[in-house]
Amino acid sequence: MARRFVAIISSGSYDRAQDRIDVTKATWGKVVPIQLSHKTDSVIGKALIITQEGDKLKAVGEIFDAGKSAVADHAWAGLESGALVGLSIGFRPLEVPTPNTRGGLDYGRIELTEFSVLPNPCNPDAVILEVKDTGEAPAKTTTKPSASAWTPSAIAAKQKLLAHEAAEREAHARRVLTLLQSV
Repeated sequence: MARRFVAIISSGSYDRAQDRIDVTKATWGKVVPIQLSHKTDSVIGKALIITQEGDKLKAVGEIFDAGKSAVADHAWAGLESGALVGLSIGFRPLEVPTPNTRGGLDYGRIELTEFSVLPNPCNPDAVILEVKDTGEAPAKTTTKPSASAWTPSAIAAKQKLLAHEAAEREAHARRVLTLLQSV
């Protein structure tokens, strides 16, 4: 079953170290991993969607399916119980940060490399907003059919299946966007 959460992963607010990030200048790649407490050997999932809304970065994250990783199962239990309530981003500065009046650094352009779930975030705005087991089954693997399977009726059935899968993906995307908009 798909284990997902919605969160503010960062904001333009000062963090406890008096640093801040201009989230409007943040960039990220196609895949942004989710880690447990910034441990590179504890990847527990990936971001499905990351958006910049005002001075906040929001994300929908998906934790690996139950039973695939003991660390991911442990993190999911922490998310469901409310023990893991915060997030922290890992990033690479793309320009030299400047000192600010509070004694910290202001980061302009950054590349988001990962984000982590943890119990106590440095940025007070970086919090879990919703945790949900969607009840959706994980994607099924398929095998490549033999050449003899490409009869006209098999092709028509495959086209119907592909159209159904596309409609399911579109419905899923609408649900995720609705979830994001409700936050």
